[in-house]
Amino acid sequence: MFEQMYKQHSGEFELLALASHRAKDPVPWMQRSGYTFPWGLDGDWGDMYGVHGIPHTFFINRQGEVVDEHLGEISAEEFEAKLAEITR
Repeated sequence: MFEQMYKQHSGEFELLALASHRAKDPVPWMQRSGYTFPWGLDGDWGDMYGVHGIPHTFFINRQGEVVDEHLGEISAEEFEAKLAEITR
């Protein structure tokens, strides 16, 4: 779903996938999954944003403020609604 949204809304938002420092090398998984959006490996992001489980989706506005978040899987409909809200 994220890859589809990334391609469908190119230029409207940025998508970044982060793997925790405890994760194995995410490159093979990203490639097998066909993901083309950027990703990073950061051991401090969980503490910084208060991540208590994964997946954890943050919606960040153009000013860099976290305006909403979703813990657990998110549906395409929910993602679209939040994206529309922050890109107005």
